[in-house]
Amino acid sequence: MLFRSLQPGFALRPVWQGQPCDTGPWSRRALGAPAHSAGDRLVARLVELVRLAAEPEADHLARRAQPLGDGAGLAWVEMARGVLVYRVALSDDRQQLRDARVLAPTEWNTNPQGGLASALARLDPRDADAATRLAMAFDPCVPFQVECAVAAHNSPMPSQEVPRCTN
Repeated sequence: MLFRSLQPGFALRPVWQGQPCDTGPWSRRALGAPAHSAGDRLVARLVELVRLAAEPEADHLARRAQPLGDGAGLAWVEMARGVLVYRVALSDDRQQLRDARVLAPTEWNTNPQGGLASALARLDPRDADAATRLAMAFDPCVPFQVECAVAAHNSPMPSQEVPRCTN
């Protein structure tokens, strides 16, 4: 099952078939290799936007719901930034919400072992602008700040300023 309530922390670092993955227009198009650049991801968004506008009556973005028994259910919908999942459970008399869990596209797209982290690791650590563009391309709806901190090298050579970018 996609959303396992028995696994603590699953919604914070979700995986699919044991691997972190991202979600959104690039993934929906199944374009093969992961999109590691801001340009790749933005082009995929543009292509999807054109497709949606060209065929407004078509059912391009999937949505599903599934009862889980005992007053619980799972529903998901594809959105602009990726798959949004809700799992809810009602009380025995079905009058109150007993449990509700949300798995937003952000958790898929910003998994510390996922595509954004991998793409950020390949950037020049001094290029905060590229890191900003990349973070916005992966998930434009989440506020973030890129900071470059100076790290000292322990080597016989004179120390150099080597900024490292963090989110």
